[in-house]
Amino acid sequence: MLSEAKMIQKLEEYGVRFRAAVDRKDWGVAHNLYNIAHEVAVFAELDDTVLKKLFGDWDSDDGTDTKTALDNGIFTRAEVAEVNLQCCIKRNMAYEDMECHRLGKPVMYYGDVDYCARCRDKKRAARRWSDSMLG
Repeated sequence: MLSEAKMIQKLEEYGVRFRAAVDRKDWGVAHNLYNIAHEVAVFAELDDTVLKKLFGDWDSDDGTDTKTALDNGIFTRAEVAEVNLQCCIKRNMAYEDMECHRLGKPVMYYGDVDYCARCRDKKRAARRWSDSMLG
C-alpha cells in the first residue's frame, strides 16, 4: 500500500505524463491520466494544499462570472478543458464511446431509451485498464 507521500508523488508524476500527452495531442491518454488522478485524490481525501497543487487554487475565485480563479495547478483547467473538448466532444472518446467501440456496438448513452443495465455490465466487463495504456 502506498504511503500518502508516495501517493502524492505518483499523482504529481501523472501530472507530468498528462502534460506530455497533451503536448503529443494524445487526448485519450491525457483524459485517462486526469480522471485517475482526480478520482484518487478525491477518494483519498487529500489535504486542500495538495489538491490546490494538483488542480489549482479554486479559492482565489472572486465569485463573479469572470473566471478569476488562478489556473496554477499541475493539471491546469485550461488543459483539462482542451482535453475534454478534443477527446470527448470532437473525437467521441468518452467512456461510453470507447466501451461501445471495444464491443463493436453503436455508441449508447445512459439517457438513451434503449440503454439497459446489461449493456452497462458488459461494458464494465470489457474494460481492461492497465498502467501501460497511460503512455
